[in-house]
Amino acid sequence: MLQTLFLLSVPTNMLKADEFSDETIQASGRSCSISGKISGSGLDRERSDFVVMANNNSDRSSKVARINSNQPAYNLSSLPAGHYVLRVFRNEAGSLLPVRTYPRQRLIRCRGNEIKNVDFELE
Repeated sequence: MLQTLFLLSVPTNMLKADEFSDETIQASGRSCSISGKISGSGLDRERSDFVVMANNNSDRSSKVARINSNQPAYNLSSLPAGHYVLRVFRNEAGSLLPVRTYPRQRLIRCRGNEIKNVDFELE
């Protein structure tokens, strides 16, 4: 099940430029969607994992997609053009905490269209 849950603010100190994957993904067009999968031994059926998309544009809000461990895929859609940072978080005692992944975070330059295979491996 793919779904976008809610908006939240992500502290900018969590989004460090030196931690980006070497790969920068770009798409061009009017609006954008980003999708991918989560894999790896760190995927836990008992916990909720989330892909958090921080907007590095003028808007400080973020979109979040909850990961279902039976089908660990996500889709963030209807995004305006801009720069986004994606990271994976886990719900621990009511707080979203960063999860160790490879790559740690992904920088997306979105000018439109669909960007697929923005995947993470949980360690």
